[in-house]
Amino acid sequence: MGIIDIILIGVALATDAFALTIANCTAYEKSLNRKKEWAMPLSFALFQFAMPIFGFLLGGLVADFIQSFAKFLTAGIFFILSAKIFFDIIEERRKDGETPKRKAQAFTVGVLILQAVVKIFMSLLTLKSSS
Repeated sequence: MGIIDIILIGVALATDAFALTIANCTAYEKSLNRKKEWAMPLSFALFQFAMPIFGFLLGGLVADFIQSFAKFLTAGIFFILSAKIFFDIIEERRKDGETPKRKAQAFTVGVLILQAVVKIFMSLLTLKSSS
C-alpha cells in the first residue's frame, strides 16, 4: 500500500467525519454559533485525513517492534474502549431525569470514541501491510 492509497483513505475518512460531525452538531444547534458549527466538522475532518498519513509515515519506524505484539495491543485497546462505552451507557440509564439533549451528547461522545478505535485499528492494519 503506497502513499497515494493512504491519502485516498484519508480523504474518505475525512469526508465521513465531516458529514458525521455536521449531523452531531444538530444536537448542539442552539448552543453553537456559526463559527463553531463549521469549526467542529472541519477539525474532525482534518484529523481523520492526517492520521492515516502520520500512521503510514511514522509506522515504518516502529513496525518491527510493534509487529510482535500488535494483535494483543489491538485487542486490548478494543476491549478497554468497548468496556468504557458499555459502562457509560449503563451509568446514563441509571440516572434519573435525563434529557434528550444529554442523551444525544452521550451518544456523540460514544460515536467519537468508536471512531478513534476504528482509526487505531486501521492504522495498525496499515502498519502491518506496509512492512
